[in-house]
Amino acid sequence: MALANYSNLKSAIQTWTHRDDIADLTDDIIDLCETQIYNNEAAPLKVRELETSDTTSAGAATLALPTGFIEMRKLTLTLGLEEYDCRYRAPESLQVVNSSSRPKNFTIAASAIKFDRTPDQTYTANRVYLAKPTALSSSNTTNTVLTNYPNIYLFGCMWAAFIYTGEEQKAANAYNQFLGAIRGANKTYKRGQYGPAPAMRTETSTP
Repeated sequence: MALANYSNLKSAIQTWTHRDDIADLTDDIIDLCETQIYNNEAAPLKVRELETSDTTSAGAATLALPTGFIEMRKLTLTLGLEEYDCRYRAPESLQVVNSSSRPKNFTIAASAIKFDRTPDQTYTANRVYLAKPTALSSSNTTNTVLTNYPNIYLFGCMWAAFIYTGEEQKAANAYNQFLGAIRGANKTYKRGQYGPAPAMRTETSTP
């Protein structure tokens, strides 16, 4: 059975865990898995399929984050035909300027984009960012992660199921497979971004 949708995944959770007593908990299990996919400290998922872009108006010192925001990839400000890069700074490193001009830096703080100064005009903010897809449910039966990386969902759900049943070793094994699936997906994404590493060539003199 292919893991093509929400219903298939719920059935697979019971099949792969060999448990027929968790049917009423599969929604909770999927929710826990989805939280770990994007929020685990070891290997949060960051792949091309999560990348999106939009434009919005920037006329204040803060700007609301887009729905499902994970990480900003690029932020530029446009005024007329001119486009300007706005660089990310860690929250503790952002130097706030008490004057109005074009923002040059930003950070993410208090669930918002915070500029280093108040814009002197209303700019168009062009954002390229990673965002979580809509969570699986009976009304949203698939998403880009399940379609492209079903093993992430399967192993993550097995981990959550074994946590509930108190099978600690099985939970640990499933979690390792879950993290391995995410790392594999992230590695493939990075390889696509930068290409293979150049081979090192060693030249030696001929005696």
